[in-house]
Amino acid sequence: MADSGVNPYHEIYYRPDLTEHPCTYVQGYDCSIPALPLSIGKYATWQEAFEADRALWASVKPHQWYWIPKT
Repeated sequence: MADSGVNPYHEIYYRPDLTEHPCTYVQGYDCSIPALPLSIGKYATWQEAFEADRALWASVKPHQWYWIPKT
């Protein structure tokens, strides 16, 4: 996962209708890149969301790209 420096829980990047894999609309995007289905839009604070996704964050592998649905 590339470190963009963007907090994925920030409201401005929340797009609930954007759930299709990027390879369906971005030319050249690898369809084998897995999703990282974070709890975006479900919690009032990023701290609550981070705690809810703690196990998911722990499963992230180094040198693996991910895409985040709804962002």
